[in-house]
Amino acid sequence: MIKYVDYYVPQARVTLETVFDNISGTGKLPAAFETQEDGIHFFRNVTGIQEVAHAAEITEAEQLHILLSRFFDSNITTPFETELFILIGDDRNKGDRMANLGHYLQHTFKMENADVLVLQGNHCSNVEYAVSYAENILASGNVSNIIIAAANKLLRHEDRIIGSYAIQGDGAGLVYLNADKEDGVLVHGKHSLTKGMLYQANVNEDNSLLLCKNYMLCIAGLMKKYKLKPAFISNVIIQNANHLLVTQCLTSLGFTREQVFTDNLTAYGHLDAIDFLVNLRSLMEKSPAKNTKMISFGTGWAGSNISLYLEQV
Repeated sequence: MIKYVDYYVPQARVTLETVFDNISGTGKLPAAFETQEDGIHFFRNVTGIQEVAHAAEITEAEQLHILLSRFFDSNITTPFETELFILIGDDRNKGDRMANLGHYLQHTFKMENADVLVLQGNHCSNVEYAVSYAENILASGNVSNIIIAAANKLLRHEDRIIGSYAIQGDGAGLVYLNADKEDGVLVHGKHSLTKGMLYQANVNEDNSLLLCKNYMLCIAGLMKKYKLKPAFISNVIIQNANHLLVTQCLTSLGFTREQVFTDNLTAYGHLDAIDFLVNLRSLMEKSPAKNTKMISFGTGWAGSNISLYLEQV
């Protein structure tokens, strides 16, 4: 069960104009836009983005240090009691990640009884996969306390653009799960769809029809698996990016636009896998009633789709 969620976003910001200015002459302008001005106009008017978070002076390790310090200062559990520390990996080498970051954090915070596991490969949906795996590990009865941490930092502004889907910001997130079944967010289960067919995908190409098909298969699969109806769900957590396609898929399945959680859409930019934690934290802060049911949908650029069934208990 999810017991604690936190995130850190640096105060510095970078504007859309700066991001697009940095792709001048690189050949990285997404095919959806004829000019840089077209791209700026699209993101400003479709996603409402003006600027994104920028970790100009703070490393990934420092961002995660802030989150772990806050977590252990809360006295929910201790470093000694932590049995598994999952760090979301960076298999695209886009930031300033130090070698053996997971073990550095284990050593720094004296999590001496924890195994360290690095999870990667599902990109922007990595955290949802990690949460699902952690819940299964807890159910085995062999582990009682798990921390998952993720950080996103890009060194080059031109790498922030993901086709017409998102402009990435920098930040970090942390989630703590334990075996207790009271007072938290219960992860009932997941339905994932990762066929591998997009392993060579170019994010600047238009794969809308294929993506729409897979989005709907993934979300509908979760609804069928757990016998859910849209009317039973309070909110659908999506990524803080271009929401048009996923919202269209959700409304086709019977959800209303009001159920789609977009409160943070314009706040920080798309924080990669951390979006799920940012939005879940925002919903938890609203103090939802007991037995409030939610689902989430996350997708990675190589086709890793996952939908979680969650309940506030």
